[in-house]
Amino acid sequence: MSRAAIYVRTSTVEQSGRGQRDALEAAARGRGFDAVRVFEDRGYSGKSKKHPPGLAEARAMAVAGRLDVLLVAALDRLGRSPIRVLTLMHELYGCGCAVVSLRESIDLATPAGEVMAHLLAAFAGFEGRLISDRTKADLAAAKARGVRLGRKPRAVVAAELLDARDALAGGAQITDVARRLGVSRQTLRRRLAELEPTG
Repeated sequence: MSRAAIYVRTSTVEQSGRGQRDALEAAARGRGFDAVRVFEDRGYSGKSKKHPPGLAEARAMAVAGRLDVLLVAALDRLGRSPIRVLTLMHELYGCGCAVVSLRESIDLATPAGEVMAHLLAAFAGFEGRLISDRTKADLAAAKARGVRLGRKPRAVVAAELLDARDALAGGAQITDVARRLGVSRQTLRRRLAELEPTG
């Protein structure tokens, strides 16, 4: 018998996810899955770059070869970014874990689903290359316009500068003060120089 699990995610902690869970448990029973593991994340928007804890645990279980089917109410429960969802589905499928989505009527455990899994992998790879190419083109165009690339320096407010000047006068190391403010030593020196009266 397949080792199955359901995954429930809500965007706010106020949402119980009960509707998702009831529908998924009914779908699992309809497929003959009696013992179903439940993974749940409440209060996660799906926009984070990291998988929320419940989904991360389900993924780890699949990667370890201990999960055959993961049922979700809809694909957007796995994340908001299409490429991340496609990539995750392809990864799980590669580990022997088929994703079943109720809203989209996707079932990678079926023969038709196997064909779809290969299409998902192709789309994920294609989308990844498009994003990479667009990023490189945008960076090249910005560089050609003379735009300085890299992280914008953090703004340091006047009160922080006065505290920094006092700390340095008291014997503190500029490296430590700059690190505490989250700026480089060069930026701190330049801003401190701006405090000095001219003329």
